[in-house]
Amino acid sequence: MNFFQNFSLMKKQIITLLIIFIGHSTIFAQDFEVAPVKMIFNINAGESDTKVLTVRNHSSAPTKFSLLLADFIVDNQGKSQEMRRNSTKNSCTEWLQPEQAVFDVNPGEAIDIKIKMTAPADDYVARWAMLYVQTLPPDNAFAADKSMKTGIVLTGRIAVQIFRIAGTSGVLKASVANITEKISSDQSQRKFTAELQNTGTAIASCKVTFVASNLETAEEINFDPINVELLPGASRNIEFTLPNTLPAGEYSLIALLDYGSKTTIEGARFNKKLIIQK
Repeated sequence: MNFFQNFSLMKKQIITLLIIFIGHSTIFAQDFEVAPVKMIFNINAGESDTKVLTVRNHSSAPTKFSLLLADFIVDNQGKSQEMRRNSTKNSCTEWLQPEQAVFDVNPGEAIDIKIKMTAPADDYVARWAMLYVQTLPPDNAFAADKSMKTGIVLTGRIAVQIFRIAGTSGVLKASVANITEKISSDQSQRKFTAELQNTGTAIASCKVTFVASNLETAEEINFDPINVELLPGASRNIEFTLPNTLPAGEYSLIALLDYGSKTTIEGARFNKKLIIQK
C-alpha cells in the first residue's frame, strides 16, 4: 500500500472518529457540570419569574461557555429530539432571557446565571424548550455560534430542559389503551406494551401499574409502577416485562393509569387470557 493509500485510509479513520465524537457531544461533558438540569416555571399569563443556573468548571484552565436555546419533541419511546429554535407549537424559547449568553468561568469555580421567563398576557398552555450549556474555544464565540447554526458541534455540552406550567389553568387529561404482547424468540420473556396519550393541555405526571388477576381465585397481583412524564399532545409506549415469579394459572391483565389526585384512574385490558404454565 503506497503513501497516498495510507493517507486516504487514515483520513477516513479520522472522519469516522469525528462523527462518533459529534454524535456523543450532547451526552458527555467531562470538565464541567450544570445544575439544575430541569427548570419549571410556574407562571400564569402575563407573569414572569427568574431562576438561577449554576455552571461549574472542573478543568484546570479558564473556560468560555455559551448558552443556546432550542426546541425539542419527545417520541413514543420517550426519546427527545432537538428541533430548531421557535419551530414547535409549544415552544417558549422566545420567552426566555438569559442574563448572559457568553461567559468565562475560572478553573475550580462556578458562576450563577439568571434565566428569566416572561409569559404573554394571553397564553395559558404548557410550553417547553431546551437550553444548551456548551464550552467554546477561547475568543471564538462567533465561530461557535456559526457551527451551531449548521448543526455541527465540536464541543462538550449539557442540555437543560425548561418547562412552563400555568398555575391556574391547563386541562389535565390522559388515557391508556392498546395493550399488546411480544414474546422473546427463546420464549423466556413476555413483554407487554401499553400506549399512553395526553389529550389535555397540561403536562401529565403518569403512574402506570400493571395488575394480573387470577381468574380462578380472584387474587390480584400488582407489579411495580412505571412513572413517566407526558407532554401535551404526546403519546408514549410503556413496556412491561412480566416477572417469571407469577404462579401458574389463568389471569387477566390490565394497565391502570393514575395521572393526578383529582383525576379518574384510567384503565385498559389485555384482550386475551394470560396463561402461565410452569
